[in-house]
Amino acid sequence: MKRVFTLITLLIPFSSFAQNQFGISINPGISMPTKSFTAGRTTFDAGIAPSLSAGLWYKHQVGGFQFGTRIMFNQIESKDKLSTIFIENGRQTGISNTRFELHMLYFSIPICFGWQKENYGITAGFRSSLLLSSSATELGHYYYNGNYSKIENEYDILEIHNYDYGPEISFTYSLNDQFEFDFTAYHGLVNISTQVPSPWIWRIKQATIGIKYLFYSKP
Repeated sequence: MKRVFTLITLLIPFSSFAQNQFGISINPGISMPTKSFTAGRTTFDAGIAPSLSAGLWYKHQVGGFQFGTRIMFNQIESKDKLSTIFIENGRQTGISNTRFELHMLYFSIPICFGWQKENYGITAGFRSSLLLSSSATELGHYYYNGNYSKIENEYDILEIHNYDYGPEISFTYSLNDQFEFDFTAYHGLVNISTQVPSPWIWRIKQATIGIKYLFYSKP
């Protein structure tokens, strides 16, 4: 009984500093889900494109320690280039150059743990995502044996897995009691391309910076 009483007396002041906080966040940034490669006479150049994350966040803070999660919609974009040279009997007979714009929308839930000291905070955790939609635009030209043609294609669904997961890390700076700057970096662990085996390796990489707004706080 004495040990239980001692434990309670220790927990009471500890829990008195606990805070449950809820808010919204909007984080524009950049993403690059693809990877450059060269296979034979084909060259693929992965590009960086604007991205956006937005949603609700929750944080439970006790002293400097904090646990948090978010419910967010995550738009991943990519702008890539694909070039193929055609050679027959030792001479070049054609070339194909195309540009791809990839669009992927995810529903994501990261769970993170961290520490905050004065205005500065750092958290690290794991993000799980479910694919909601995907599409792509292909534009370019094709030249072969003196014949020229344009390439214009729209794809409603990409050949990718409908899930993703990986680690993320965030750095925050509190402007006041309601607003925070937030920088978050994420690296997916899943090769989301279903074209296996192939040189296509798609692992989502994303970096965002934005604002977190606190709209509710309760001890």
